[in-house]
Amino acid sequence: MSSAFHGCTSLESVTIPSGVQTLDHTFSGCTALKSIVLPNSVTTLWGAFEYCTALETISLPNNIEDLSGTFNGCSSLKSITIPNSVKDISAAFKDCSSLKSITIPGSIMDMEDAFWNSGLTSVVIGEGIKNIDSAFINCHSLTSVIIPKSVTSMKNTFSSCTSLTSVYCKPTTVPTISEYTFTNVPSELIIHVPTGTVEAYKAATTWSSYSSRIQEYSF
Repeated sequence: MSSAFHGCTSLESVTIPSGVQTLDHTFSGCTALKSIVLPNSVTTLWGAFEYCTALETISLPNNIEDLSGTFNGCSSLKSITIPNSVKDISAAFKDCSSLKSITIPGSIMDMEDAFWNSGLTSVVIGEGIKNIDSAFINCHSLTSVIIPKSVTSMKNTFSSCTSLTSVYCKPTTVPTISEYTFTNVPSELIIHVPTGTVEAYKAATTWSSYSSRIQEYSF
């Protein structure tokens, strides 16, 4: 069902029949779409509902694995639960300005640009996630975040998070960051790291640039 209903601006509701597995940009640009019923057979939603600007909430089936680009530009989306089956949310929630909170399950393997320029104020990152590269760029309302112990890479992750003042970084092995991970963030940002790891963080490549912000914390 690739782009089958792209740009149908009067479509308000849709029920996908059982047996359908993939929706590829199927309802992209359906700006009046508010109600969507998905069968359990669906496993892949490649950009299926991007720019559906009237969509406020949706229930996802428990077998879904790929949400890449699915809700990009859904500016009214307020509530969604990501099932534990999902592995890819890359660019899934870009420009979701009404989305204030999210729980990201530990099953996620790719979340590059997942919440770029979203309205997030609260996020729970599940234990088991290893890579959060570029995940929260331009999240201007995000003030605090906890990085689970499993994370090994966070390149560009919080660039231009202009309200971010606290990062609680649980990994005892220092994650890889880039020169842009903490660019354009408040000067009062504090990075809390586990007891006994402060010197390792301060000495690590690129982390050394933020040595004055790194403080010990007992998790």
